[in-house]
Amino acid sequence: MHEGVVAARLAAAGSRRATSSTTATGGPRQLPRRRRHRRADHTSYAALLLGAALVLLGIAIARSRLLPGWLGALFALSGVLDLVSGVVVGEQGFSPAATAVSAPTVILLPAATIALAVIAFRRRQTDT
Repeated sequence: MHEGVVAARLAAAGSRRATSSTTATGGPRQLPRRRRHRRADHTSYAALLLGAALVLLGIAIARSRLLPGWLGALFALSGVLDLVSGVVVGEQGFSPAATAVSAPTVILLPAATIALAVIAFRRRQTDT
């Protein structure tokens, strides 16, 4: 069904469901309280899973003899910070404290991934 037809039917039916991301006055639409909490719950769960996976990856890299131990420490530290972020988001929702805890992960994880790519590229160059 065409989007305009759906919007017209919703408006005609008097539905409270908004069809855009802004209100009639142009301000941002606020999500209902249940949806905000559900989004925080999903984000918390995803952060916990990613954190656990990164900690395990960091341990595996640190124990392996193929990659440097500091690289494993970077991944594990990023994972621990992600685990803490998941707990904070689960407890407080999206808050300044959650942002402060998750901000270092935004820097550490890409840095560790780029370092892994550089190490792999250099090893490939020396092997050929």
